[in-house]
Amino acid sequence: MKKLKTTIKMLAVMTLCTLIWAACSSNEKKPKTYSMEEEGEASPTTPLQKERGEMEEGEGEECVELSLKDLLDLLRHYDEPQRAARTGLALIYQDEMEGDEVGCTEIVYGHDIEKGEKEELGYQLKGTADHCCFFQMNLDTSTIPCLNFGDKDDAKLFFERMAKTEPTAYEGKTYYIHKKDGEEALYVDVPYDEGEYETYYLIYPPEREEGFYRIRIDVWM
Repeated sequence: MKKLKTTIKMLAVMTLCTLIWAACSSNEKKPKTYSMEEEGEASPTTPLQKERGEMEEGEGEECVELSLKDLLDLLRHYDEPQRAARTGLALIYQDEMEGDEVGCTEIVYGHDIEKGEKEELGYQLKGTADHCCFFQMNLDTSTIPCLNFGDKDDAKLFFERMAKTEPTAYEGKTYYIHKKDGEEALYVDVPYDEGEYETYYLIYPPEREEGFYRIRIDVWM
């Protein structure tokens, strides 16, 4: 009788061990499942999220699309950072240098642009994204503005858009874009008599300079 009880106990222990082993094996082999909400929270490196992360670095961002009004804001209100910010360009720096007879001032507004090493006047500039751009104003004995793009197509599209711009009202005047035969530059004119115009600015096609595609602007007013 004592031997029978011992045998029953051994069988019970073996049965319990078998059940525990089966449960553990089942948990190891069973794949973990998530709801859609849980999967989104627990999988920060899904392909879609990786793609968004790469875009946040600035590689796929579009360039700021400047209109003629935006350009006039930069040209006429370059000393007003808050107004210039409406164009999508933020103040990068304003620097001054004393000369023998007249001082020099340089002001830069940009998008995806950062300052580099200090130069005699101003700083070296570096784009932080493919579609960076900046507006630069130099003031000494004359006024010398220019618009710079990191991407060739962005510069080309801006120039083409300016060429197609309809007459634009701005601060009590209406600005017209004209081209003259045999010239590539764009004349920004204001009418002053019937059929007569006065040129305020001249916008030149983009050229590669100092790592950017530069559009020079002459001030005639």
